Amino acid sequence: MPDTINNLLVNQMLLCFGITFASQSNGGMMSLLGMLEQCLKTGKKQPWHAASVTNICVGLLAGLKALLALRSHALGLEILNSAQAIFQNILAEGDICA
Repeated sequence: MPDTINNLLVNQMLLCFGITFASQSNGGMMSLLGMLEQCLKTGKKQPWHAASVTNICVGLLAGLKALLALRSHALGLEILNSAQAIFQNILAEGDICA
C-alpha cells in the first residue's frame, strides 16, 4: 500500500529538520536538541507520544547524516553527548516499539 500524503509530508519535514539541524551553529544545534528533550519529557502521557519518539529519532538521525554530508564545521563533544543522551533515554524508557 503506498504511503499517504500525510506520511510523505511528515517524512519530508523530518528530512528538512535534519538539514536545518546540520546547518546550525553549535549553539543552534544545542537549542534544537533541548527542544527535542523537552518534547520527550512533556509528551509522555499523550496518545501521540510513540509517534513523537519515532519522529524525534528519525529527525535526529537525519540531522546527523546531514552533518556528515555537509562537514561544515567541527562538531562539539557537547552536541554528540546531548544526542547520545536523547537516544539513551529513549532506549532506557522503553519508548521504542518493535
